Amino acid sequence: MCFKTSIQYYSATILQMSGVEDDRLAIWLASVTAFTNFIFTLVGVWLVEKVGRRKLTFGSLADKQEVENDGNENNVLKASYSPKRSLKSNDVYV
Repeated sequence: MCFKTSIQYYSATILQMSGVEDDRLAIWLASVTAFTNFIFTLVGVWLVEKVGRRKLTFGSLADKQEVENDGNENNVLKASYSPKRSLKSNDVYV
């Protein structure tokens, strides 16, 4: 079982562990997760039929690269505007 499948399978139990006490409510909330997965599976199949597998693959690769570039820019900006830190001997935790 992969991680996503495990989360869906145990989602009612996970909800109960997070504080939902009513069994019925936990089951209905878990069904919302399953229904959302079902709907977006249909959306994915429709997009493959409408747009094509190759265009979706190249589009997702371009989007992934753009997101990574944005993340790198954010890290550079954080590093350049963050206060300088120095490591002193009494700051080290063993």
